[in-house]
Amino acid sequence: MAARVIRVLGSLGVEIDGKAVVVASATQRRLLAVLLAQPDVVVSVDRLADAVWDGNPPASARASLQTYLYRLRSAIGDEVIVTKPPGYLLDSSTFSCDAQEFEEL
Repeated sequence: MAARVIRVLGSLGVEIDGKAVVVASATQRRLLAVLLAQPDVVVSVDRLADAVWDGNPPASARASLQTYLYRLRSAIGDEVIVTKPPGYLLDSSTFSCDAQEFEEL
């Protein structure tokens, strides 16, 4: 399994096996941040849509979210983001986080 680190202290960043991964769009970074705020907890599609579109999601929100999440998974690994009704969760067993390490210290 690849060594993944998600950094939130400072600018949001992802590393896989020591190499920086570009999370291209602001929307993908926002989705990652929302999921990271509650790792291992299912975040509903409605909550994700509210976060991405500041409480005013378009009619196409579900389809657009699927596209954003597909691209995010492609960047950071399919196993990191798990589909689980009614939404998605970030599997904390697949990465480490600098904030968690800081808290433990």
